[in-house]
Amino acid sequence: MATANTTQQDPHYISVPASADLSTKQYYFMTISSGQLAVAGAGVRVAGVLDNDPNAADKPGSLQYAGAALVLSAGSITAGDPVASDASGKA
Repeated sequence: MATANTTQQDPHYISVPASADLSTKQYYFMTISSGQLAVAGAGVRVAGVLDNDPNAADKPGSLQYAGAALVLSAGSITAGDPVASDASGKA
């Protein structure tokens, strides 16, 4: 039996307080600034992807920092191409 030569990494999460209402930013790229989650901008190194929807500052945000993650896209992505954050935190 043939098998695919792929590696799947289990997701890993940390809880980080939100810097603001991020309830509309689930599955966006995030950075950590001053110990709080913020939406990533274009060209910055991201910390991970927001996996929940904290609705106020200091509410816990679930940040996925490893493994395959869902990310909202601003456009089409070709399989195998690298992705990065745009100015609004989308891929």
